Amino acid sequence: MKSLGKHTRSEQGQLVVILALCMPVLIGAMAMSADVGVLYFNSERLQAAADYGAAAGANYLPSYPSLAISTANTYAEKNGVAAGEIVSTTVLANNTEVNIQITRTVPYSFALLVGLTTGTVSAQATAQIQTVGTAIGITPMGVDFQTPYGAGQVVTLMQDKVGPGDWGPLALGGTGASNLAQNIEYGYRDRFRWAT
Repeated sequence: MKSLGKHTRSEQGQLVVILALCMPVLIGAMAMSADVGVLYFNSERLQAAADYGAAAGANYLPSYPSLAISTANTYAEKNGVAAGEIVSTTVLANNTEVNIQITRTVPYSFALLVGLTTGTVSAQATAQIQTVGTAIGITPMGVDFQTPYGAGQVVTLMQDKVGPGDWGPLALGGTGASNLAQNIEYGYRDRFRWAT
């Protein structure tokens, strides 16, 4: 009777042959999964950059379509996209949508063993502005996009003069200081129809 812990020479030889046949397949699978992971990572980064770019660009629609395009590109680049990777940025549908398309070529590391050198990932995003039909309880302030301000910075809206880049209050429901004070404290309570 043969012991379970001991193998004959022929069994050991079979095990070596099986391992020799399986090792390239296992190593290839691990290598390909690493390259697929890199492709997935790049795809997610591109999609996030496209989303940020489209959302930032849409802020300038419908009045400034060329500024919407340049802003979308700038924000995509700030989020890790090279300028050459932006395939197209367009304003669509009566200046209410901005679309950005990005493509990146990713070099393979391990797939080179099977003759593959690069893979391509793409992303696209569209952001659309929509008008608000009616609103109740809004604060009567507007800030022009040309006003220089950043996160945490205080912006004085009504100092000395009202002009480009220094907007004053919105006259909702009438004019006058008491009307403005009511609107600031409580919000404009009647329905307000946005111009379309």
